[in-house]
Amino acid sequence: MMRAEAAEQRGVERVTGLLAELAVHERNAIQRASDMQFRAAGDVLLRAHTRSRSAFFPINAVVSVVRLLNDNRSVEVGLVGNEGMVGVDVLLDARIDGDEVVVQSAGFVYCMPADDLRHLFDATARLQKSILRFTHGFLGQVAQNALCSRYHGTRQRVAKWLLMIDDRSGRLDTSKSSHLLAAALCTGELEMAGALAELTTAGAVQQRRSTLNIRRDVLETGACECYETVRMQ
Repeated sequence: MMRAEAAEQRGVERVTGLLAELAVHERNAIQRASDMQFRAAGDVLLRAHTRSRSAFFPINAVVSVVRLLNDNRSVEVGLVGNEGMVGVDVLLDARIDGDEVVVQSAGFVYCMPADDLRHLFDATARLQKSILRFTHGFLGQVAQNALCSRYHGTRQRVAKWLLMIDDRSGRLDTSKSSHLLAAALCTGELEMAGALAELTTAGAVQQRRSTLNIRRDVLETGACECYETVRMQ
């Protein structure tokens, strides 16, 4: 691990939103069974059409769940931060998942082997409830994002997406944000860059060094109604 990453790990909050709902001994069991990892923006946590061998609980990273088409086109179906997890298919004895999970905002995650998660899930009612509650909310996000993609413009969708990243305490690397955003929202990089430029002119977005910062009060006025719907789920 690089020195900067090690320093960040010492200060990171190790109890994620989902795990914070558990009793201390239940949370400790999950942390003991997991490997805490730093993941950079663009890293692929779970690959499409491959059976998951691990599940991931974001700590201060934010990840994008992406659905792939046969011609390699893709669209983001949802974002997950410390309120949830990815790799829920390991609990369902499901067929191979068609989604890919990509890190959008760099940070730490807990990586938990599938067998360990299945064992704890079967033994811990509160973990079952927490994961099911998150899954219900995430499905609502997926449905709202489908409506948003159909009816709202790029600038509104970018504003919503940046607010959702900020809600999950994510930070965006300006060297990758335009490319990752374009891939996530299934639009061209020039169109995405134009939307970011408009938001910058409006004072909603500001680039400082290698980080893209936002002003929530300004950005919320430019976001579509879908942001508030997803936030309340």
